Amino acid sequence: GRPEMSGSAFMLRTDEPLSSTQWQVAAVVFGIISSWLFFYVLFTVCTREKRFWRTLAGVFLGLGMLARSMFYFVDPYYTRKIVPTYVSSVLYGIHYPCLNTAQFVVLDAMLEGLKVSMEEQTKLRDAKRLGGILFA
Repeated sequence: GRPEMSGSAFMLRTDEPLSSTQWQVAAVVFGIISSWLFFYVLFTVCTREKRFWRTLAGVFLGLGMLARSMFYFVDPYYTRKIVPTYVSSVLYGIHYPCLNTAQFVVLDAMLEGLKVSMEEQTKLRDAKRLGGILFA
């Protein structure tokens, strides 16, 4: 049978199919895509107009892409056992909180914009009402 794994190693089991050449090529391709996305986000954050929400979301998104590309290039799915298990697990898992945080920042910015828009509409409605009272 298969030896039991404890801790976070259960997630990064290495069976023969994961060690095959096809999986290694797939990991390199995903690593290249993740790296490209990281550099795209970095370029966007550095060259676009600086807004707090956009920059913060870009930083979290870039950090997630950087961790994912490092995971794919250094030791994909813990097949080569180059780094300790916990390092590989962190590189694999940090992507998700970064994406969630970036998504939260974007949604929070959208909610803030909606609040401002609603306040402006209320002010406009009140001004129209006042104009109707004054000029009626």
